[in-house]
Amino acid sequence: LKSADRRVLVAIKNRLPSISLSANLFYQADSISNLFEKLLWSASGEIGMPLFQGGRLSAQEDRARAVVEQRLYEYGQTLLDALKDVEDALTREESQRKVVRKLRQQERTAEKNLELVRNRYQQGAISYFRVLDALRSLQDIQRQRLQAERVQFANRIQLCRAIGGSWTKKLKSPLAENGN
Repeated sequence: LKSADRRVLVAIKNRLPSISLSANLFYQADSISNLFEKLLWSASGEIGMPLFQGGRLSAQEDRARAVVEQRLYEYGQTLLDALKDVEDALTREESQRKVVRKLRQQERTAEKNLELVRNRYQQGAISYFRVLDALRSLQDIQRQRLQAERVQFANRIQLCRAIGGSWTKKLKSPLAENGN
């Protein structure tokens, strides 16, 4: 955007008149003995202006301005994309946080259920298969919670990438490694 803006300034400058000034100082002598006696100087000036370019200079300026506008829109779109990435990552984080919280509640409930089932088994009221079933349910919920926490961490990494910029483009997504 900055370089395109500079090109607009150059295009504008090319349409304006140019002024150049020069000065010369020299010695002139007939012989070495009077070398420093005659000091001569001259000054000159020049004004130049493009007379007829067939609209070329105006077209160059218009093109340069259009490039600036295009770069500005591209920059704005990049900003919008970055904000969308951050917002999406924050939304995923919040959603996954709710999932993890519910799974933790389910895990606590399953732990209490396992404890009750074990007590009933020790009293001889139920078979050991009910204890194994309660244990399997608890372990299933624990696996789900661990998987949900892993996704939550991956979402946090994506959030850091969205905020962090281009240095993270070389990194691979943790979800992509396991084919999820």
